[in-house]
Amino acid sequence: MSFQSATVPAPTPPPLDPATSKILIIGAGAFGLSTAYHLQEDGFKDITVLDKAVELPALDAASSDINKVVRSTYADSFYTRLARDAIARWKDPMWEGCYHESGILCIGSACADKSYENDVAEGARVSLLPNAETIRSAFPAALQTPGPEHPRLLGDFANCTGYINLDGGWVEATRSMKILLDIVITRGAKVESGKEVLTLLNSSANRSGYTCGAVCADGSMHTADRVILATGSWTASSFPGLELDQRCLASGQSLATLQLTPEESERYRESPVFLHFSAGLYVLPPNIDHTIKIGLHAAGHTHMVTPSAFELASANAAVVPRKISTPRTILSHPEGSDGLRVPRSALRVIRDRLKAVYPDLAEKPWAGTRMCW
Repeated sequence: MSFQSATVPAPTPPPLDPATSKILIIGAGAFGLSTAYHLQEDGFKDITVLDKAVELPALDAASSDINKVVRSTYADSFYTRLARDAIARWKDPMWEGCYHESGILCIGSACADKSYENDVAEGARVSLLPNAETIRSAFPAALQTPGPEHPRLLGDFANCTGYINLDGGWVEATRSMKILLDIVITRGAKVESGKEVLTLLNSSANRSGYTCGAVCADGSMHTADRVILATGSWTASSFPGLELDQRCLASGQSLATLQLTPEESERYRESPVFLHFSAGLYVLPPNIDHTIKIGLHAAGHTHMVTPSAFELASANAAVVPRKISTPRTILSHPEGSDGLRVPRSALRVIRDRLKAVYPDLAEKPWAGTRMCW
């Protein structure tokens, strides 16, 4: 005797009506607030955004930072097109000048070659830099003519090739998030801080239905016609019952900052964002506070812990508690700024690779560090 398994149709949530449908967004970072913003653009009226952080924008969100790179230099043409659309939108007056079009200088690896092809195909303002001399020429003149006090302002870039894309730069991350938060609230969205979601509600008692809300640690319940998770690197650990850690892994990337004097800052201010695909290094120009951020883009680091709310959050009681990579941040480990630490090995790599770009800066002490998840 043989048995054929029946196909159970997926549960169908109610159709959406912008005028009446309730939307619940969990996470008030870049993805959560931008989702709320665009739903409002489409006419949705009843939107609630929950975030576990007491202060918004959350101090440990990836989008809370002094700046972020804005680039279309991707080996995937989809991301190139998406980024060019974003760059055009960053120029909208609503952002109050948060976007700074410094240009993007890319060197190293076949990724740079493919990124160049995609940028050219999309009409970006790009120029090839086939040798060390042309690469150095893309930096401000003040860095190309060092004096006796600063004899090594730029690396020699021997045997390097690359290109510069003038359509790109960096954005003031935290300030732009504050602007977006104010806009979303002004338009009528309910944004609630200090709301840690413990479990998701299901339309069926046996949890075979669709997600229709959430229960928070303070006991409050929020129902909705649609629930959108915008919890970034916290997603797998916040909802372990969904077993998303089988599909994605939260990893932290090491960042460090240098504090410049106003005179030093002026020397580097007109520099492009520097990306070295092979070395995994990126360096941004100084911001208004004369701070330079350097990042190491690599495989990253994990922080494996067993979520404390595992039993409550689990959608399947049979799931065995397990360790899941969970962001380790200034909010989860605030004592002595412990949550801002990065591995010493990463700092050594950053300093060593920075020497090849800005030798003078590589001698300065670190002003701060952070793991970006």
